[in-house]
Amino acid sequence: MAITTKTLINFSILLLICFITACSDHTPTITEDSYRVTEIKLADSPYKNTRDSLILITSDQLNLQLKDSTEVYGILMDWNMKDAIVTVNAFASGDASIYMSTGQKFVGGAEYEIIQTAAKDFVSLGNKHFAKAHEATKSGPPTKGRAGFYLLTSSGKYYLEGDAATLKDKDSPIRELFLSANKVITEYRYITE
Repeated sequence: MAITTKTLINFSILLLICFITACSDHTPTITEDSYRVTEIKLADSPYKNTRDSLILITSDQLNLQLKDSTEVYGILMDWNMKDAIVTVNAFASGDASIYMSTGQKFVGGAEYEIIQTAAKDFVSLGNKHFAKAHEATKSGPPTKGRAGFYLLTSSGKYYLEGDAATLKDKDSPIRELFLSANKVITEYRYITE
């Protein structure tokens, strides 16, 4: 039985919804081990400040050597769902994390090869789609029902956005990026179970 792309997208969306729902009932887990993935739910979410600081990270801070000023070294996806915004960020260094406006966060995955691979693949797709992006004139998340992607380069920030409802369409300009961000989420889900 062949899996269609539509089935894969529907499964990814369902997985993300289950991921958010499952996380919202967890009690805080704080660990001293900096190499262990931790899940933390806070009453007062630091989401906005954390998300805003991710957009400001430079390639120098990550000790990355870029081949030119338009090479994408980081990518940040914001998916504004009905009740929450999910932010997935990834860097060419292999670091990736997930932050939700409801307070959950998943960090520390760079110690796992599957997270590093998913992060680097996501950034690589940012380079592939760079020509479709325009210079970012804002830094906030998209409106409800939309997904936005910030492509970070040493020459500036670039942006792509699309309607999340069109992600099933093969011609959606953000479909491939969205699926790659979902791969990061899936790998985090795998290592935290």
